[in-house]
Amino acid sequence: MILLDTNGGPHAAARAAARGGVMTVHANAPLTTEGRLRLWLRVDAGRPIAHIAAEAGISRRCLAKWYARWRTHGEDGLLDHSSRPSAGPTRTSEGIADLVEALRRQIKYGLARLAAELERLHAVTVAPATASSCVAA
Repeated sequence: MILLDTNGGPHAAARAAARGGVMTVHANAPLTTEGRLRLWLRVDAGRPIAHIAAEAGISRRCLAKWYARWRTHGEDGLLDHSSRPSAGPTRTSEGIADLVEALRRQIKYGLARLAAELERLHAVTVAPATASSCVAA
């Protein structure tokens, strides 16, 4: 069963798994799970991936990625996956983010001056853009 939801969002696959496998299809999805399965069967029958991708209106690279996912994960590989990274190794630590936010509330400086004050007062070097993301969060 496919539930069409135009506001699927980045967590559609997780919500689908929580609902027992019902996939939420976003408005621009090129294929549903059944459509993808039909493509895999055509690839398994020996048709070239490039030809099948052209007929489906998707790139050969996308079809190859989906096919590899299906071969590795089976039925779960048919669901949409989030493109969000699983980890952020360079993410600003919560301690520094809290410090940026506290200093911003105290002195009300702009981002460039706030970054300079962080370095002067606390020996913490952050880019103004980093300060912006800490304040906005």
